[in-house]
Amino acid sequence: MAVVMAGWGIIMLLPADTFSQPAYAGFRAIFGSENGIGAAMLVLGTLRLSALWVNGRLRRITYWARNWSAGIAWLVWIGMLFAHSLSGVVGVWIVFYLAFAITEFINGGRAARDIGASRGLGS
Repeated sequence: MAVVMAGWGIIMLLPADTFSQPAYAGFRAIFGSENGIGAAMLVLGTLRLSALWVNGRLRRITYWARNWSAGIAWLVWIGMLFAHSLSGVVGVWIVFYLAFAITEFINGGRAARDIGASRGLGS
């Protein structure tokens, strides 16, 4: 999911005028141009990739980072659904962003379970 997020940001930073497409009318209304949202998505995706790398090395201390990261990513994908829905254009984005949001919700739940298990509150 981190790669998708960073990749989305990179695509928005390319010189094409993506927000001129009808399906991106909501993004245009909210963000104005692709540059701000592109940079934010690239940074968030890169931070999540870095957190995954750290999590693989220092598993014991990164439960909270995983939980917060999944929560922020969930908000991002729900925001993407909202911004696309403003366009009134039906597309495959409904399936993808909804699946991404559900996946992040599950990831957050698993991280929360790990937090509880690390405190002896369950498995």
